[in-house]
Amino acid sequence: MKENILKDILNRFDHFIKNVDFDNLPERDSEDYRELLMQTANDGIFCDGRYSANTEYTLEVFENPDYASESRSLVAINALSEKDRVRFRFYLDLKDMCYPLFRGKKTDWSAWPWNMADGESSLDNKELYAFITDCKWPNLSAAILYDIHMLMMNDEENYTSVARNEVSMHVFYGIKSHWGGHDQSEEKKKKLVAAIGKCADDLWAVENHMKVGRLVCKDMLELSLYDAMDTFIDSTFRYQQVLMASEMAAWIRENWTIGERHPEKAKEKALWAKLDELKAKYDVKSPNMNHTCLIIAIDILQMSMFSEEEENFDDEDEWIDESDEDKTE
Repeated sequence: MKENILKDILNRFDHFIKNVDFDNLPERDSEDYRELLMQTANDGIFCDGRYSANTEYTLEVFENPDYASESRSLVAINALSEKDRVRFRFYLDLKDMCYPLFRGKKTDWSAWPWNMADGESSLDNKELYAFITDCKWPNLSAAILYDIHMLMMNDEENYTSVARNEVSMHVFYGIKSHWGGHDQSEEKKKKLVAAIGKCADDLWAVENHMKVGRLVCKDMLELSLYDAMDTFIDSTFRYQQVLMASEMAAWIRENWTIGERHPEKAKEKALWAKLDELKAKYDVKSPNMNHTCLIIAIDILQMSMFSEEEENFDDEDEWIDESDEDKTE
């Protein structure tokens, strides 16, 4: 099998990558080569969205351990013909650039081929923000936004559950419907460009909210409670809501163990009574109190959605094969 792996990789990329003149590739350290990589990522890898036949049959194949190891084998690469080696090395550069975006993994934007001054995956990174919103390569810009949103989604230390949910919604409803698909008209491309600009601004607003929130709230518990009262990311911090979140957090620290999945009913009742008391004291309202309570209970305090009986229910007996029952009679 191994002797065919590099040939298979070449065939897979050849199927999706068009309009690259491999007989006249620019020098690898040139700006022309970098731009060719990005143009190819835009036109051949991410042209049909984040997950498509293009990404499945090119990028995802490297998750096979044999493909991953063989693709880095100098012996295997040197066994290729000269023309195949040129193509393979270009495809490997393309994969190395695109795979982190495909899987939402941290990218060092100061590294080659991005070569930005700031390597941080933040929309406060002005060069990165400009690259995304200039939309020279809109499909690639969309993939970068996907990468950034995944990093935010997985960062529970720095983003509240409300923020992470909002980030997800901005990408899902903001760019997904405009990215890829059979309709590749100019009108759809314009809509994608507009959606990318709005989504970048929306993600920046969430990021900015978290940074300001960490200045005005003592810790993530307070900030999480603050966001839970809104149930969405608001652009304005209200001092009364900050005070309420601070007092509620202090009460929780004194009276609660975060991660207690099945608290006693009396303890849970005291929690909601305290919340009602502080809402009245600071004149703070929620647009959807049921949603607020779910966020506090499940996301912040990590209470279970199910009773102990439901969690411990063993349904193995529910699926006994009738033929097995017959054998026991």
